[in-house]
Amino acid sequence: MKTFITVIFFGILTYTDAKKPVETCKNTLPIKQGLNIPSFFNGAWFTTHMMEASSTATCRAYQFEVTQRGIALTYEGQFTVSGNTKEYTVTCSSKTEAGKPLNPSAPILFKCVQQYRTVYHTQGNEFFDLYMVVIETDYQNYAFVYRCMKYDAEKDSNGMYMILQRTKTGDVSKAKDILKKSGLDFGKFRQMKC
Repeated sequence: MKTFITVIFFGILTYTDAKKPVETCKNTLPIKQGLNIPSFFNGAWFTTHMMEASSTATCRAYQFEVTQRGIALTYEGQFTVSGNTKEYTVTCSSKTEAGKPLNPSAPILFKCVQQYRTVYHTQGNEFFDLYMVVIETDYQNYAFVYRCMKYDAEKDSNGMYMILQRTKTGDVSKAKDILKKSGLDFGKFRQMKC
């Protein structure tokens, strides 16, 4: 009887442990305190460099706008499935507790939808959360950020450090200085072709 109870206990424990999502989003760097939200989340930012980016990572043009409801974010991209390249559009809006303003010294949570055409030429939608942590920025030229994404249909999340710039070919020298102060190696960042 003890063996039977032990087997059931370990089976439940294993099942419970297997249901936990793998948390890969672990920003270890301090968040920029007192971020000027209207200045940062305004206009375009290009992802010119990503730390340890996969071979499928590409430059993105994040388009931000501060509205009465919060922050709107849009960008476009593409993915390849079975040799077919599919384009998609992502639309996001920041989320806070009702009636509370965004905290300029905390990660910003966006609720997003990725829209694309399916193989049957119908509208496909995938929903995900995107957390953005601004570590450092000068607002006009560069930003060093941490981005974490978790699709609703998946257990795992995916995070990475990125260098954003206002232009596709901006000067990364200031960003390199911030990386060095943060203890990160610029050599681990892959340059995206914008």
